[in-house]
Amino acid sequence: MRGTRCWSNSGSRVHKAADSVIPPTGRKLKARMAATFEFAPGSDLILCERPYFDQLGMLRSIGIEL
Repeated sequence: MRGTRCWSNSGSRVHKAADSVIPPTGRKLKARMAATFEFAPGSDLILCERPYFDQLGMLRSIGIEL
């Protein structure tokens, strides 16, 4: 590997985590995400990962409006 690579994904699950700051809603939490990875020259060693995701969209998907 060499240089920078990109990755994207989406997923969902039901928000039922009783130990979170936000009380369980039972609604489906949806998330779209992407990440870039920087690799060491001549290696597959990851030097840096930069994840990106829509935090406001995740909150809206479980019924929280800000």
